[in-house]
Amino acid sequence: MSLKIRPLDPWDEHEMDLVQDRYVEAQRAEVPDARVYSRAASVALLRREPGGVFYHAFAGFEGPDDREMIGQTWVVGSTIDNLQLAHLWAWVPPRFGRRGHGTALVEYAEQHVREMGRRTAVSQTWIGADGHGGYRPFAERLGYSLAQTQVERRQRLPMDETTLARLEAEAASHSQGYTVRCVLGPIPDELVPGFLDLYNLMNVEMPTGDIVLEEGRRTAEVQAQQEDELRDQGRTRLTVLAYSPEGEAVAYSNVVTGAPDSDDPGVDQWATIVRPDHRGHRLGLAVKCALTRAIQESFPDVEYVRTQNAETNAPMVAINEALGFEIHTIEGEFQKHLA
Repeated sequence: MSLKIRPLDPWDEHEMDLVQDRYVEAQRAEVPDARVYSRAASVALLRREPGGVFYHAFAGFEGPDDREMIGQTWVVGSTIDNLQLAHLWAWVPPRFGRRGHGTALVEYAEQHVREMGRRTAVSQTWIGADGHGGYRPFAERLGYSLAQTQVERRQRLPMDETTLARLEAEAASHSQGYTVRCVLGPIPDELVPGFLDLYNLMNVEMPTGDIVLEEGRRTAEVQAQQEDELRDQGRTRLTVLAYSPEGEAVAYSNVVTGAPDSDDPGVDQWATIVRPDHRGHRLGLAVKCALTRAIQESFPDVEYVRTQNAETNAPMVAINEALGFEIHTIEGEFQKHLA
């Protein structure tokens, strides 16, 4: 039976119900407690006008009148930097598997990436504890090569108070003269320039393996668009910024909650970065400790923090392990250069 692939209609409530059901079924088939975006979050992303990031979603249908949705694929990318690549994901529940549908969805998405003038597709998926299982064989069969290994770790909350206090004291002993500030919700206008200076360094300061990225170009306007996006999703960002004795923003760490309709008891770690010329003062540990305490105070019902790091990022891994983060899953980041 032929498969029909077309763009999703985010204004069709029934279709978005199906999208969410199929996505959750596929996402949790391999890892039962895997993180999932909520329906509200996905709808908000697809209904918004593109800002600094675009979200294009397509679904595959078969059966009489193409009524049976069997899977979906998303293409996501920046509109302001790294215009040579796009991120690609595909989900097909196992009950619809082994019939070529996953391959068809990926190939459809790849063609969409080509038509956008982008040369590289990047994806991420589970590869099992040994690094060779999960969906790695499927990715490699479609021409994707492993660019780097990412490790998802989870920190159970509340954290042991004695351990947290000890780590806070350790960080403070190395960062005298530096101050931290917690921001719940949108970044205030007066703090945005310093925050963006750090944010735009992320692509070139974090390990990216074989994936070539350029420095970010996020502006205050794009930052405001993300604030609107989070508001539309019903999600809240919590950010801890560190400032030098001269008042410059030199480090930050942040997390984001799920949407109100999410069944996920955790929060997502988005980023942690320390400006290269201010490393050596335990600022990474300082902002992560402050963030842990702020999460516990602001979101007392949160059960864990979910983070992901390249396995080669030894300094960040060491901080996370000191804070009690434990390995949950191993994922591979793959890329394919499109002809």
